[in-house]
Amino acid sequence: STVHSQRNYSLKDHLRDVFQIFSSLKPPSATESLEAFSFFIHRRAFRKLGWRIKEFLTHLNDSPFTVLKTVDFTRISAQQFAIPFTLAEYDLLQLSKFPLGDERPVTLSINSDNVKDWLDGFQQLFNFLQGFFPCPREEPTYALPTREAVLGGVGSIQLIMKLKPVLKHILLVSGVESTLLCAKASSSSEDSDAFQFPATPQASRERQPDNDRATDTKNMFAAEDVKDMFTAKDTEDTSAATVSPPSSEDDEDSDESSDETAIENEDEKDNLPLTFPHTSESVRRLLQSMYAILAWQTAVNSLSKHLGKFAEVHMRVQFFECDRVPRIKQDSRMKAKLNEIFPGLDLGQKSFGRMSRSWSRAKVHAEATLMAWVFTQSKMDPSKFFEEEIPIAASKQCCYLCYRLQEKLNDFGSLKFRLPGSHHGIFAWIPPRDVPNQILVELRSDLLRIVSDVSAQHSRQTSTTNFPVVNES
Repeated sequence: STVHSQRNYSLKDHLRDVFQIFSSLKPPSATESLEAFSFFIHRRAFRKLGWRIKEFLTHLNDSPFTVLKTVDFTRISAQQFAIPFTLAEYDLLQLSKFPLGDERPVTLSINSDNVKDWLDGFQQLFNFLQGFFPCPREEPTYALPTREAVLGGVGSIQLIMKLKPVLKHILLVSGVESTLLCAKASSSSEDSDAFQFPATPQASRERQPDNDRATDTKNMFAAEDVKDMFTAKDTEDTSAATVSPPSSEDDEDSDESSDETAIENEDEKDNLPLTFPHTSESVRRLLQSMYAILAWQTAVNSLSKHLGKFAEVHMRVQFFECDRVPRIKQDSRMKAKLNEIFPGLDLGQKSFGRMSRSWSRAKVHAEATLMAWVFTQSKMDPSKFFEEEIPIAASKQCCYLCYRLQEKLNDFGSLKFRLPGSHHGIFAWIPPRDVPNQILVELRSDLLRIVSDVSAQHSRQTSTTNFPVVNES
């Protein structure tokens, strides 16, 4: 429908536009293209951004900055931060009412007298950000954000990235962890759905906090103010400091990953200790939730390091659609066939019912389907794939079966597939039609071996295994 097309993008539109932008990321227009790319991906990710901002601001039943204001900061060490800002960022600092000095260039100072003013400033900055990327309420889809909202949101995110050293200095204070932990304990009754992503429409109606921002960004900035603030070409630096801003340093690939190494890498780039002496899970969870908001801009910064690689690259986009998977007829013949393939299972009616429910949840995995398609095409016309290594970038991490399929296809033919990595979970997936039967038999043997290993370990009453079996929901 027309309304649906105004609120959603098709996968084909996503891929076409992404590759068109990649092809434009070439000198001498790389800087402007990179800006456009940043605006593009934040506009396309507006729903996820809205949910992640809401999660950050509400998972303690209150804003984390309101909670942090209850900490005794009398012992916080005074610190100064020399961070360069553009004029637009300096205007946003003033609009958020951060405690700034009158001197120019700006040197940020934090001490026991103004730390709560800093927390108020962070609260106002995130309020602005939530106004630009609001969370959907009763309706799971809503109108696309305006150009002004995207410009203002990206500008706010870039400023948050530069101010991370200040926030981390606040989180170093003794008492922060225990305060966050107590706040989390008091909100435990809602913890079961506070981190659902996205929440159901019903949950959204039940959990509308009083500080939900309206979708109209005029309450935050007038549209003309946003244009003046974030579209100005004047990039005058308001600080003569030699310290590089975090936004240019955080260019490693770290998105919504919850790994502790992601936190430590962020700390290292901000010249802070790799571990927090007074912190534990609550502070880490807060930082991870914030990094999830900054993930898209971090990816753009990472991409900026590799722009030179696109200078001589000629890209061609090719779309294909896999066939629909026929519905499996779950009858006595299927049960007999399963007993033949998996001898010893002795499928009764109850166990057969459980298995049938499991395979009804099986998915077509993009990694496996792409590898099978490339493998088949290379057999039909080897000239199509002149590269020895074929990267498959369908996701950040793939399941164990996809990773094993990659290894077996690499041993089977001349092509070498490369996947980013595996989380080693075993998910039910529908085997691609073009995978050779020999490989499918080997994958079956792998699964039987894993089931045998897990069963043997459980019989010895152990609780650990090298191959975690994940039930896909």
